Amino acid sequence: MRSIAIQADGKILVLGSFNQVGGAPRKSIARLEANGRVDPGFNPDCGQNNPYHAVLVQPDGRIVIAGEFKTINGVPRVGIARLEADGSVDMSFDPGSGVDSYITGLARTIDGKILASGYFSQYDGVSRSGIVQLTDNGKPDPAFDPGVGANQAVQAVALQSDGKILLGGDFTAFNQVPFTYLVRLNPDGSVDNEFNSGGNIDGPVNTVLLDNGRIWIGGEFRQVNGEPFGRVCRLNPDGSVDASIAPHPRADSSILAMCLQGDGKLLIGGPFLNVNGSPRPCIARLNPEGSLDTSFQPGTGPAGSTTSSFYTLAPLPDGKLVVGGDFWSINGIPRHGIARFNYDGGLDTSFDAGSGPDDTILCSQVLPNGQILLGGAFVSFNGVAQGHLARLNPDGSLDLTYRTGTGANDSIIGLERQKDGKVLAVGSFSSFNSIACPCVIRLDRQGNVDRDFASKAHQPNGYLYAVAVQAG
Repeated sequence: MRSIAIQADGKILVLGSFNQVGGAPRKSIARLEANGRVDPGFNPDCGQNNPYHAVLVQPDGRIVIAGEFKTINGVPRVGIARLEADGSVDMSFDPGSGVDSYITGLARTIDGKILASGYFSQYDGVSRSGIVQLTDNGKPDPAFDPGVGANQAVQAVALQSDGKILLGGDFTAFNQVPFTYLVRLNPDGSVDNEFNSGGNIDGPVNTVLLDNGRIWIGGEFRQVNGEPFGRVCRLNPDGSVDASIAPHPRADSSILAMCLQGDGKLLIGGPFLNVNGSPRPCIARLNPEGSLDTSFQPGTGPAGSTTSSFYTLAPLPDGKLVVGGDFWSINGIPRHGIARFNYDGGLDTSFDAGSGPDDTILCSQVLPNGQILLGGAFVSFNGVAQGHLARLNPDGSLDLTYRTGTGANDSIIGLERQKDGKVLAVGSFSSFNSIACPCVIRLDRQGNVDRDFASKAHQPNGYLYAVAVQAG
């Protein structure tokens, strides 16, 4: 996982470079229910497994995504697109030829425009190096002109309440003026010369976060304005070091993500192992003055690869925290790429995307009681045998009371619920629970075969892919 966003309804958008989430096939983007289960009704298709890097949820519920894709749902969209809430492409937002490389950050201005930052020098044929502002139709805003822009990538963007824009990254100059890794722009894209970080940040800035006017920065640096800082520092609004930070926080490796909780404490994530001399594998929480919050105990942390790390953090209103990154387990408990922590740093075991189905989900029906019926090519779900059909509880767990026997002997491709609660299934199967039913079957609410319906079904000369119930 490379980016996480929380929707107003509590659902969670996750982006990265993956082929499945919780066992469900998803190409680099997925939406999860609040309990971590995959939302079966949201499945945009970028055509192949291209990495996604950034996501922004607009107040109207539409979703801006950015990555290394060329199409979404078959619609040409180079590097950036806007989706409707259901995952379909918003055709009113058209980036044209898009970016000549890729976008790593998105932010929304106070007047509703979109700022995109990253590794690019052009957007829709217009010269924009590292930063571009877009109008609501996805085109470059001519009122925002950063000149020649950054001489290297812009990794992070943050918007102040006055409309000024903070940029962090790998650059050492902006619009041909020396700025080492951090710069502030005016709303029109020009450099704000009143902001002065001293020009003495000695390494890249990966993330920027505003804290009541003050500015947290995290990255690769060891010094800021001649003072020792271990990859995290807080600045005053004018760019000088905040002297109230004592002792200076120190992480032993990069900081890639930061977020503030409601009590003003700062969470940091990255491939580090220690913070302020204490073991904190990949995640830690700092008190407002910069000291390590020892009440946050994440245990042994993530595992699963030689570069396990948290790349994105998203705080929840109840004090819990959703994390995404490169890992297969947390504290020895299986969690693949996404997990949720309690306020004290313990793993929230009620949030679990699970292993899901062992093959593709091809169709779904949300039932009136909130349960979800799934059909597809799978023969097991979360390790339990399910013959191409499964019913989930609203929390995403498998409904073990739904007993369909051996189920279908081949894929279920279409599902439709009748008004009486019975369900029609079609696909490539020839039997269901050993009862002959060529490519179409009707089940009651408990998953039993309607034998009268099965006895009257005729053999088609091919497979069935869809089913719909008419009013009569």
